[in-house]
Amino acid sequence: MVVSELRASTSRFIALFGLIGILMMYVGFGLVTLKIFASGKPLPDPTQVKEITTFLFAGLTMFAPYIVNKFASSSIG
Repeated sequence: MVVSELRASTSRFIALFGLIGILMMYVGFGLVTLKIFASGKPLPDPTQVKEITTFLFAGLTMFAPYIVNKFASSSIG
């Protein structure tokens, strides 16, 4: 009989906090944009939006190894 032992992963725990932080930034930027739009003011310059998008995308690359590992370990077929 083989008994597998589950162990906690500190790196995944840290990645979870990073993911929550990045998600909160997405929600924050979205809420600010919606508030500006609802108040009738013009939206930010498109170049500023592009800079924000680039910043958030760079933060998501931190989780690329976890995503690749998940797809590599999944069995297809």
